[in-house]
Amino acid sequence: MKIQKGLRLKDKVLLFLILQCFLPLREILKKHPNLFQKIFKIFNRDFCITIKTYKGPARVIVNITEQSEIIIFKEIVINENYEVKQSHSCLIDVGAFRGISTIFIADQIKTKNILAIEPQKENVKILRNRLKKYLPYAKVIEAALGKKTGYFNFSGHGVSGKLTKKGKRVLVITCKNLSLSPKLKNPLIKMDIEGGEVDVLPSLLKYLPQKCVLFIETHCGFSQGLKLLKRYLAEGFQITKMNNKNGPYIDWKIWRK
Repeated sequence: MKIQKGLRLKDKVLLFLILQCFLPLREILKKHPNLFQKIFKIFNRDFCITIKTYKGPARVIVNITEQSEIIIFKEIVINENYEVKQSHSCLIDVGAFRGISTIFIADQIKTKNILAIEPQKENVKILRNRLKKYLPYAKVIEAALGKKTGYFNFSGHGVSGKLTKKGKRVLVITCKNLSLSPKLKNPLIKMDIEGGEVDVLPSLLKYLPQKCVLFIETHCGFSQGLKLLKRYLAEGFQITKMNNKNGPYIDWKIWRK
């Protein structure tokens, strides 16, 4: 996915300003809080950048004043995650955050069967507003995905929220609630649930149709992540690491033909 090629001039300029000017300036301005706040008021809004992908143009929606949104922005624009090369009947975005990846992937697969799952109220509010504007046919479920249905503790904010022993109570649903069926034609599932994949991935396997694609971020390093996915290999899935990231957070593409 060569995002630098085939962009409209407006998008090229905006992309350059964000990557080459705004992000370095952000680090400098942190030392000057008053100036930081004044400048960020100007940029405190959603920017829409259309980039060229294998499946055609796709939109990246981001508020560049939000550090947590910049993380997802970099995953898409710099790391080139979430490249789609096939047709898919539906998109299930588990840990949809504020809809950045939801919109980007949905634009590529061109389906109206979209489900976004997110447990944090502050994220869900932004998620609903963005999807109402950019993907009005998408469905949102305010919940976390886990191994048991019910209300459980959840803590953290931004992109780092997860199920914990203490925190606010949130609704938790299971893989059984995802409406997956063998009749589905090549669904695409994106999952980033901050370590919760350890509980979810083993039970998800039995609900997957023969042909499907998963974009998964694991949070336990390369070796443990690969070990977690060992059962998928045994069931005929192919697995590849999507980028060169090291450390605990590894992005994987998992698919079966």
